[in-house]
Amino acid sequence: MGRILAPTAGFDSHLLSVKEWWDIGLNFSAEKLFAKGSLGVEIKSTLMVVNEEEVEPREGVTAGQTVKAIVGSGERPADRIRVALASFEAGTLERLHWHPIEAFYFVISGRAIVRDLEGNEYDAGPGTSIYAPAGIAGAHEWEVREPMRLLSVRRCTDSAKKMQFTVEKDTKRSYIDLDELIRREGVSFESHY
Repeated sequence: MGRILAPTAGFDSHLLSVKEWWDIGLNFSAEKLFAKGSLGVEIKSTLMVVNEEEVEPREGVTAGQTVKAIVGSGERPADRIRVALASFEAGTLERLHWHPIEAFYFVISGRAIVRDLEGNEYDAGPGTSIYAPAGIAGAHEWEVREPMRLLSVRRCTDSAKKMQFTVEKDTKRSYIDLDELIRREGVSFESHY
């Protein structure tokens, strides 16, 4: 991330990230910074180029699914976005579920039937985009017909917010398996002993 030297008047002179400037409410533009000349500017490239073949796959949340975290986690952190490549074997069924954050999917190859909360079915093949708003109204299910690869984009890098809650179709009751909750670091408590 680029670093900006804070002006000496009224500040201790030190480097702040662009995010830190934004977080403290200082909007700025590069043109204004360079025009004033009162700020020393040091910018280093933060561009990431990732070859998917070099990313190790991990198990997905359902049998028959693997996920490669491209950016936004682990050794390739990002500020506000998480991108992964998900692969599904033919015959995989990812049950009706929802996420507490919005999700966007782009099908690269393969084919699946996607179902919404009301049971409507959508054919998803190469080039299909799926947007799932946060919450139960954005619930979706994947029935994979052909081996499928898709790009998954989330607006948040916090693994706990990427949780997925399974929905019982008949009652619309939602739940998450305890093992998944623990894996997502969604369980913590202090011992009373």
